[in-house]
Amino acid sequence: MSAIWIDDLPDSDIWQIGDDVAGKPRGRAAVARADFQSRAVIELELTIHPDPDPHPRHVDIRGWPIEKDERKAVALEFCAHSLLRVR
Repeated sequence: MSAIWIDDLPDSDIWQIGDDVAGKPRGRAAVARADFQSRAVIELELTIHPDPDPHPRHVDIRGWPIEKDERKAVALEFCAHSLLRVR
C-alpha cells in the first residue's frame, strides 16, 4: 500500500500532493483520501518503508498477510483506524 507522510502539512498541501502523485497520471484530481496515524500500522503488525519515488514523503506499507481472507481482515481493520476525507 502506498501512503504519504502528512505530519505538519496544511490540508491544501496534502490535497496538492494527492493531485500530483495519484491524480495527474490519470488526468484527474484526487477525490478522496484516508488519513491514519502511524500507530495503526504498528498495531496491525505492518511496517512503514520510506520510498521517495514518486514523492519525498512517500512510503510503502508492507507486511500484509499472504492469504486473501487475512489481507481483507487487516484491510478492514485499517479502515476502522482511518478517517475518510472526501473533497
